[in-house]
Amino acid sequence: MFLYFGWIGAFTLIGISAQILLLRLPRRKAGWRPGWAVPLALAALGVMRLALLCVFGVAEELEGHGFWENAATLSAHLFLGSLPALGALAVWALFRLRRRWIGALLTAAFVLVFPFFVGTANDGGSRLYGAALYDITFLHRLPEGEGQPYVTGTEFRPLHLEL
Repeated sequence: MFLYFGWIGAFTLIGISAQILLLRLPRRKAGWRPGWAVPLALAALGVMRLALLCVFGVAEELEGHGFWENAATLSAHLFLGSLPALGALAVWALFRLRRRWIGALLTAAFVLVFPFFVGTANDGGSRLYGAALYDITFLHRLPEGEGQPYVTGTEFRPLHLEL
């Protein structure tokens, strides 16, 4: 299976690189903490992305669904949008913690949680994201019968299990 890098990976690499550069700078004064700047900016971008998706992008996915189905879709989009900020926070934690095993645990946790854009399904345009611990599918399936609307929503599969 070919994995695409996508916007999540690009923003995460940019955030991690910026975080490393900021943390390598010498401190100007004792109270200045550059570690929060990059994750905060990336989190703000993630929230702004969610707001723009609600206005322009996922309106079709939200139509005709109940509160909990819409909450699952918006939570999945918010989680994917916050992953670059989580990556930058993990780098900040690695710089602050001096023990190597803690760094290894944080790196392993990041690898298990970080999703890759797997691609689009041949069912009408569903978008698939996968990580080591879960799969998220933003549905956009063709209907089974003519005259019916597209099947939309979000599927979350922990440990790649069909529930």
